[in-house]
Amino acid sequence: MVGGHGNSQPGVRATPGCGTVNRTGDTTASTTGRTARNMTCVAVLPARGGSKGIPRKNLKLFLGKPLLAWQVQACLQSHVFDEVYVSTEDEEIAAVAKELGAKVHVRSPEAAEDTASSEMVLLEFLEWMIRKGEKPTYVCMPQATSPLTLPEDYQKAYEKLTHNDADSVLSVCREHVFLWRPQQEGKHLHAHNYVPKTRPRRQDWEGELIENGAFYMSKVDVVLRDQCRLGSKVLAVEMPKHRSVDIDAADDFKVCEFLGRLHGFDAT
Repeated sequence: MVGGHGNSQPGVRATPGCGTVNRTGDTTASTTGRTARNMTCVAVLPARGGSKGIPRKNLKLFLGKPLLAWQVQACLQSHVFDEVYVSTEDEEIAAVAKELGAKVHVRSPEAAEDTASSEMVLLEFLEWMIRKGEKPTYVCMPQATSPLTLPEDYQKAYEKLTHNDADSVLSVCREHVFLWRPQQEGKHLHAHNYVPKTRPRRQDWEGELIENGAFYMSKVDVVLRDQCRLGSKVLAVEMPKHRSVDIDAADDFKVCEFLGRLHGFDAT
């Protein structure tokens, strides 16, 4: 259980035995002659086996569990998703994903290369879902490198996306940082988000919303149209700074584990 926050979203029922949502259970005949399921929201977590910065990062133990387990379990425990997938080319990662209760999308060799973007993985996954007659309305792309994401973060995102005029919802954290940019390359800097003569006090300033990379949730039709994880009408779910560590290097791993322990995350 992630951080002791496994409560289900009110009014959403879980599919017995897998912890995911089955909102209607309806089936319809597809144009290919197959039976197509009406799916509302699915999650797909990219988890490549050939990570470079931290070898085998997605399977490295984080507070007693494989790193990817934290996001998979947060998705399942949120009861937001009809299905939770892990997209990988790695057999060991696929086996761990299945043990956790997720399904597996076997990505193409091209989508498993170092140069492959997350958009490439997401689009390949959606095209695969469409081919098998299971096009969802919404898709969420969590990142395994943000293990302190909670089920309630997904519940808030889904609520915002489905009850507002929005294409996408992304996770952010609030930072009180003053940004500077060069006026021209090699030239003097200028303040980007404040006026130095009227430098605000922290308590008088809302700060900046910084994309923390934990997850992206969007309308599928918008993703397919724009070939991008985010549409033009974007809302945000704000996460606290201590849960917004994005693990890219060995030091990030240590910092994130320290913060996880400090804030009650454990492998039970």
